[in-house]
Amino acid sequence: MDDSTEWIDDYIVSPALRNPGERAALYRAAARGRFVRVVRGVYLPTDRWDELSFEQRHLSRMRATHLIYPGTVFSHLSAAIAWGIPVVGGDLTLPHSVVGVASGGRSITGLRRHAVGVPRDVRRLGGLSLTSPESTAVQVASGFPPEVSVPVLDAVLRQPRFGVDRDRLNLAAETIPSSSGASRCRWAIEFADPSAGSPGESLSRVGIHRLGFPRPVLQQRFVDASGLIGVVDFWWPDHDVIGEFDGVGKYLREEFAAGRTPAEVVLDEKRRENRLRAIGPRVARWGWEVARERAALRRTLVAAGLRAR
Repeated sequence: MDDSTEWIDDYIVSPALRNPGERAALYRAAARGRFVRVVRGVYLPTDRWDELSFEQRHLSRMRATHLIYPGTVFSHLSAAIAWGIPVVGGDLTLPHSVVGVASGGRSITGLRRHAVGVPRDVRRLGGLSLTSPESTAVQVASGFPPEVSVPVLDAVLRQPRFGVDRDRLNLAAETIPSSSGASRCRWAIEFADPSAGSPGESLSRVGIHRLGFPRPVLQQRFVDASGLIGVVDFWWPDHDVIGEFDGVGKYLREEFAAGRTPAEVVLDEKRRENRLRAIGPRVARWGWEVARERAALRRTLVAAGLRAR
């Protein structure tokens, strides 16, 4: 496990500057746009900050928070980001952390604290203390709606590097203090499915369920006279309807593109869809905008021939 802290050299902690002149120079440089205040008292060069994605910026806030509060145990959505677990929605304004139940959940400057108890399986990664992948997943499942928790749970179950199965999730869920949170968590664990191939598919599954449509078969293989056509995201055999989630990133991921340009991927997908339609099923396709909007997802699936219960 990588516990490297090379990133520390990127940050400037103003309370650590002994010379008042150095602090004044830092503040002037920040006012001119050369530095970004990541959290109160911690700065990062602006050119470095501008290179970061949304998830990387949140991780940067976690690192900056660690420099001010080194005993922090990061949890929930923040730990998920640090572990490389995809996060869809949820409040990422401040880094999330766990504290003892008796400590109270009041947030402090730059940090959201959850008074749910610190689990025993705290891990170290990249210089930060994190709840384990399974504890992180059940924290998210108990504290957030399925639209947020199911993509996390699906990913944790799907990725072999975490070594997490449903039994381990249920065991971790036994430590949840809130009865309502525990019930929400148990439902999400039961609903989770490692066959879901991406966060967008996971989010779509939740929408499909909430709308009352039949539960689809995931990752169904289709063949024709020429051989394998491909594996589809969703299939409703009783309605002969195929559903495909097309996130923009799908066409950019190397494991999907396999050396093809985005234009070549789109053309190949069109040919693949034509082959699918030729053997009978209707095909519905949608992306993030539809997956996030329940009414739009309903219209898309109804137009393909599905009917809600």
